[in-house]
Amino acid sequence: MRRLLLWFLLVSLLLTASATALLIGTEQGLKTLSALASSLSGGRVRVGSTSGTLLGTLQLNDLRYEDGADRVGIEHLALRWQPRELFGNGVHIESVTAAGVRVALGPSDNDEPLVLPDLSLPLPLHIG
Repeated sequence: MRRLLLWFLLVSLLLTASATALLIGTEQGLKTLSALASSLSGGRVRVGSTSGTLLGTLQLNDLRYEDGADRVGIEHLALRWQPRELFGNGVHIESVTAAGVRVALGPSDNDEPLVLPDLSLPLPLHIG
């Protein structure tokens, strides 16, 4: 019984590792993750097309975020980063480019100016 449980745990671990590698290391995995983001956001986030992987350079086309009257659209977004830095020095972004960025904010309930919140990131962020 103990040997069967050990084999079950080993196979489960290997299947989980394989599924994770497919999601982050393949172009199809990036497409799956973008579809998952759309689903989990209730359709507020949409990505027209993707290319690349989460392990290096990725490109998103026709990226959209809509939340009521607020809308953000980006025709093309490219990101090149070093994911292995997550295990040591934080997040290292080599380059990020965006084209066709459009932001439309709906009316505000008050007359106060927009104030961005202070961000406290869990890891250091390095942008090259």
